[in-house]
Amino acid sequence: MKINFLQIAIAQWEHNNKLKGTFHCTIGLNIDTLELVRLYPVDLWAMRKNCVYNIEVELMTCRRENSFKPISITQIGTYTTKQTTDLLNNIPVTTIKNINENRLSMGIIDVSNKIITIETNQNYVEDSQLDLFEETEHSKLKSLDDKSFSSKIKKDIRIKFPSKDTLQGFRNISYNEFHFFIGLSKNGSIPNYYNKPEWSKMIVGNMRNHRSTFIGLCLFKTN
Repeated sequence: MKINFLQIAIAQWEHNNKLKGTFHCTIGLNIDTLELVRLYPVDLWAMRKNCVYNIEVELMTCRRENSFKPISITQIGTYTTKQTTDLLNNIPVTTIKNINENRLSMGIIDVSNKIITIETNQNYVEDSQLDLFEETEHSKLKSLDDKSFSSKIKKDIRIKFPSKDTLQGFRNISYNEFHFFIGLSKNGSIPNYYNKPEWSKMIVGNMRNHRSTFIGLCLFKTN
């Protein structure tokens, strides 16, 4: 099976012990059907945002909708950021409640009243996430050397927004897009425009078999 895939967001790198390598999960659009699509495993630096690829894929056995393993990847074009945003705005907005009720693992939600925060913590990090939020070559070596994952300082971007589906009246989602963290690392802060009202939609993914734990994958503007 082949799909024409528009790259939207790249999740954090992950060391996969089974595959004996470091890969990331990527999410984008099947531009022929305008459906969200997940690909894994994708080699580092193999794909770029707003680029279009013709990809030969195999259906993954994880039972998540539109999840594929890429076999071969060929770039066939490039979109502007506006073209990508226009396509994303054609996808109906849903809620996390609806995603859970329909046992879906990804969708686009409204976060127009969002609050973006950066938290620094010392949470335990599994060995499959050695390089979380840091440069791979350095953090991986340090973690393997001293085995002290919990002693490492981690930065976590979170997006809080109102939600009637929860007892506390809001949801607090970890934002996980790779490019966002690169910008944070280089600039030391989140660009102000992300807090503007027009940045009001977010692709979310449920990576834990349709439970209530979601991560944010891509913030984008409303037309």
